[in-house]
Amino acid sequence: VRKGVPRSYPRTQEHRGNDGGYSKHRLPLNFISAHLEMLPTALQSTVRRLRKVAPITKAGVICGKNFSSQNQHDTSNYSHKHQDTIGPFGSFGTEYHKSIADPIEFWCNAAKELEWFQFPEQILDRSNAPIYKWFTDGQLNACYNALDVNCNKGLGEQVALYYDSPVTDSKRSYTYSQLLDEVSRFAGSLVDLGVQKGDRVVIYMPMIPEAIVSMLACARIGAVHSVVFGGFASRELATRIDDCKPKIIISASCGVEPTRIVEYQPLLKEALQLANHGKAISNCIIVQRDNVHQCEPLRGDTDLDYHEVLQKASPHDAVPMFSTDPQYVLYTSGTTGQPKGICRDVGGHAVALKWSMGRFYNTNEGETFWAASDIGWVVGHSYSVYGPLMQGCSTVIYEGKPVGTPDAGAFWRVIEDYKVKTIFAAPTAVRAMRQADPDGHFAGKYDLSSLQAFFLAGERADPDTLSWVNQHSNVPAIDHWWQTEIGFPGLGNALGLGYIPPKYGACAAPNCGYDVRILNADILEDDMDETKLLKQDNKQDESSLSSLSNSFELPVDLHGNIAMKLPLPPCASFTLYNDPDNARFLKEYIVTDTTTNNINSNNNKDSPMYYQTGDEGFLDGEGYVHAMGRTDDVINTAGHRLSTGAMEEVLLHHPDVAECAVIGVYHDIKGQVPIGFVTLVAGCSNVDDKALCGELIASVRKVIGPVAFFKKVQVVPSLPKTRSGKILRGTMRKIANGEEYRVTPTIEDAGVLDVLKPMIRELVEA
Repeated sequence: VRKGVPRSYPRTQEHRGNDGGYSKHRLPLNFISAHLEMLPTALQSTVRRLRKVAPITKAGVICGKNFSSQNQHDTSNYSHKHQDTIGPFGSFGTEYHKSIADPIEFWCNAAKELEWFQFPEQILDRSNAPIYKWFTDGQLNACYNALDVNCNKGLGEQVALYYDSPVTDSKRSYTYSQLLDEVSRFAGSLVDLGVQKGDRVVIYMPMIPEAIVSMLACARIGAVHSVVFGGFASRELATRIDDCKPKIIISASCGVEPTRIVEYQPLLKEALQLANHGKAISNCIIVQRDNVHQCEPLRGDTDLDYHEVLQKASPHDAVPMFSTDPQYVLYTSGTTGQPKGICRDVGGHAVALKWSMGRFYNTNEGETFWAASDIGWVVGHSYSVYGPLMQGCSTVIYEGKPVGTPDAGAFWRVIEDYKVKTIFAAPTAVRAMRQADPDGHFAGKYDLSSLQAFFLAGERADPDTLSWVNQHSNVPAIDHWWQTEIGFPGLGNALGLGYIPPKYGACAAPNCGYDVRILNADILEDDMDETKLLKQDNKQDESSLSSLSNSFELPVDLHGNIAMKLPLPPCASFTLYNDPDNARFLKEYIVTDTTTNNINSNNNKDSPMYYQTGDEGFLDGEGYVHAMGRTDDVINTAGHRLSTGAMEEVLLHHPDVAECAVIGVYHDIKGQVPIGFVTLVAGCSNVDDKALCGELIASVRKVIGPVAFFKKVQVVPSLPKTRSGKILRGTMRKIANGEEYRVTPTIEDAGVLDVLKPMIRELVEA
């Protein structure tokens, strides 16, 4: 068990055997348990007996778990200055149980922290289940709660927004009073241009303050903003224009990348020509970035200069909005070519974000919160704009990269400059920092004493990435999980309710309001195969196994589909834009324990209903949720359900590997087999690629076992990623399997695929 188990602590030579494994040192049993799925099956039952894991219990064990300080975990890696925040599970468990047992009272109390024009009498409307509605008769305004409320209570001179742009060598800051003034005047200009409550406004902008002003101005007058990544391809922008049919578009003359300027106006013009709705758009408001480039002239009477419009406008008051009115539409990836617009409501969104800032992120009035995200992603909406401002915090808008602007110390420098208490970034950003600065030299150059925690989300954070952050930031590195659809954390460490001791490989516990269950993937796929369950838990006897095969919910330690029992908490979306009968939403997200089809075809609405996350994982015996990746990243090799994420963890433990991707390819006999691709850390130019690949293959065989059939891996110069840092494993998988694929418009560098495509095909055919 000791030898070759994945590492969770900072790499030092004395910790590692000659083969890269822990051949000389014992590992804590709780760490081995956290990586149970990565051990050979013959050892799993032994580990379970050692840690006294409970036998089969009801899935969603955390709902009935008595979290107490008796749970012993190794927290020695964490800074002594944060030991006083490490509380027993009970402090979180108490609040969690309240949220599940009586969600109406729980979220009613949370709603009282906002200022309402009319406080809701009906907290939860169940009349059209599974389409639930929160705070239906309440009226409020998100912009009012983000700006006016803070100015009214004396925070007007506090900094609301820091703008930091290393790519343009410029910085700005806005106090709450200054931001309110600009937002209210720009809201007035939108009204002067004919924008009314309910009208859609597309925002196609880089990470500049005017983008945040535009979002808040829309919220102030009840317009529905739809943010599209600045620099998105014209055809993709046109598709979104046709779907949401905006009244106007707000854009900028350009965006700035480390090595180039991206002209937005030509892209916008082409999109308007391609879109059927293009001619119906009355105006485009453009932020002319004269300090960056020679701006293209505006088009006649249709294009308006942002600053000229702002100067002519009068302030506009916040408009009361019903809680169930739409706040924004944000497009996310779908299973078809049709864009999928997540429609977020005003009230639930505001209540959940306000609650989460203090209870989950432990960041409060007067402190600085930095979500290192583009506003085109849900993280940017929730935690670059609305959440921090509703909490009276200072937020950071960063126009730069984790490396190259100018170096791998960029994030550490921002933390020092603005005394950031909480940072939220993607694991890929950290891997880029680690690749460029493996020894953490840059972290030591800056004062990080303000920092309390480093949150990671967007994709699964491997143990080595978490360990590197923990070691060099000297604060807890916290992996947590959520989705565009739910809008705020679903799994993780609610820091404001008592720090939960970590398990590398797990996202800690479900957040308040989320009743997490693990569903039987075989039933959902209508493909019963008892051997799959047997392979994952070989201690089950035959009768128990038969019972499991017919269970819709799975017990602890068995892999399945991560789901959440309805109703979901506020902020979670139950509506897709242009889906008036909710048919698409119900088909893609909702299941019951009696059908896998659209809920409308099921007459038995008394059956439990679940929201499908699309991720695979398991609950362990201590209540930790292990999210292993998208269900697409689970492969079936000769009847064994294997997580490619678990294999990636093994590859990332090698000191020469910076990033990796493992994908499943078709196999005539085994169905699917995994192949891997790795990039190297800086300074590894003399590595023997063939020898390295041999070591990696041997490591996967040792840790996971020969059942993985991992026999092919290749060193590549880079991996294709989205602008948020997610590796495009799905696209790589389609290339490997000879399927048609579509290059996502969010890709950071399409040229990477051109280089990678022949390498993928060569590895498959080898």
